[in-house]
Amino acid sequence: MTHKQNRNNVTQEILDMLFEAGDLLLEWMENPQKQSRRIRGIMEQDEWNRLFGDQKKKRALRRLKKQAWLSHRREGNRMAYEIHESAVAQFLNNTIRSSTSLLPTPMIVLVTFDFPETARKARNSFRHYLKQVGFSQKQLSVWASKKSVMKEICLLIRTLKIEKWVNVYLAQET
Repeated sequence: MTHKQNRNNVTQEILDMLFEAGDLLLEWMENPQKQSRRIRGIMEQDEWNRLFGDQKKKRALRRLKKQAWLSHRREGNRMAYEIHESAVAQFLNNTIRSSTSLLPTPMIVLVTFDFPETARKARNSFRHYLKQVGFSQKQLSVWASKKSVMKEICLLIRTLKIEKWVNVYLAQET
């Protein structure tokens, strides 16, 4: 495993731990009033030190802060942290890429999009992204996958704020 992959695994592990602390991601995404806010959480200082005490994780936390994905501060004997939207997008991206669970046999996740011509770069980037994560092109703006990633792709679309141009369906393949 290369050094960069190892570093990304530690970063992903930290994001997993922070998101799992109370299912923050799902709560944040399901509440439409929280769309413009960051994900916030509070952890006891002892628990924070236990989770992030070793050198690798401390370095990964510093990297996350430097990338402006995470901020944390001490409040009394607790640690308060905020996870920024760019970290949420990266977390969902990694989750979709690494997903191995498949939908039952005739079902597929269908993604359709219609970006305006002024958003050509976004359209091309989204098309490239779908190809990278294992979707196959059915038509120019219609992509399908047998992976069970509907919830994650919907959350990613909402995080990227492109839901007015992108639709996701659970369909039966014929």
